[in-house]
Amino acid sequence: MTTDDDEWTSADEPLNLEKTDAVTKRIPHAPTAPVEPPWPADEPPTPDPGTEPITAASEAAAPAQPGKVAKSVPSKRSTKKWVGIGLVGALLIVVAGLGGTEWYLRHEVKDCIAKAFGSLTGETATVQLSSKPMLLQVLAKEIPFVEVNSSGSGEGRLHLRVDDIAASGNQSTIGKIDGNGVMPFSQILATARAAGPVSGGNDPMSQMGAASQLQSIKSNGDGTFDVTVTVQAVIIPLPVTVTLRPTIQDGKPHLEVVQASMLVFGIPPDLAQNVVNDLTNAMFGEGLRDMKMTKFEVQGEGIAFALAGTNITADENFVRPQGNCGELVTFTG
Repeated sequence: MTTDDDEWTSADEPLNLEKTDAVTKRIPHAPTAPVEPPWPADEPPTPDPGTEPITAASEAAAPAQPGKVAKSVPSKRSTKKWVGIGLVGALLIVVAGLGGTEWYLRHEVKDCIAKAFGSLTGETATVQLSSKPMLLQVLAKEIPFVEVNSSGSGEGRLHLRVDDIAASGNQSTIGKIDGNGVMPFSQILATARAAGPVSGGNDPMSQMGAASQLQSIKSNGDGTFDVTVTVQAVIIPLPVTVTLRPTIQDGKPHLEVVQASMLVFGIPPDLAQNVVNDLTNAMFGEGLRDMKMTKFEVQGEGIAFALAGTNITADENFVRPQGNCGELVTFTG
């Protein structure tokens, strides 16, 4: 007796692998009710951070994790911007430095020349320099030209044109100078008195130790002027009056003694000559009096002059001043 379980298939026979129809059972649908979403209908769902796609914006906004260094690469536009700002800043610093140097050098040269030539009339002088950058003039050690004018605040007048100033060491060479002005008697008197008593001479009064002091200078209105000198003889001050006339001899300034008297008596010629020497030094110093004069005469309460010269050496470096420039001493070349 055999059963279905006892049936067997020989190994030589092929297996029947044909699919059988699956048995399916239809489950009836249960009635469904409307389901409300877990978020409001007008708001999109919030994505899970763990599944959010990584973008450049989210990566930049994400906080740095401990133990990790966040790296960001600046854009080319940002780099160029900062480089441009740096270059502009450096350029402004250079321009400011050059401007400050230019101002300082011009101020230094103008102040020195104003003091040197302004001392002729005792008035404040203004100086006009070439428009060439002062830094280039200093490097070349040459000043093309200078114009010196009085400010007009007092009685003195001055106008000078100085060309081709070349500096060497502690001196300057002036190629050409041309100008005119008016020296007030008040300035001449103050300069002469500041130098001390009238210089002594071989006159008897000076030999006896009599001290002479300039007291006043006054115009006579006829091309001459009177100089009053007080001579202290023993204990008695004696007034001496010297009348002078300014003239030009061989292109040089000259003071001619017209008259010299003490009370009603005459005075020794040497004393009058001492007065002449002191006044001449007070007017032109040791150097400018050797320049060529084209005008030298009384004008109002002062002396009007016009001068010219070439190849003059001044004992001051006008390009890079090293002294106080308060007194100008020149020598003709």
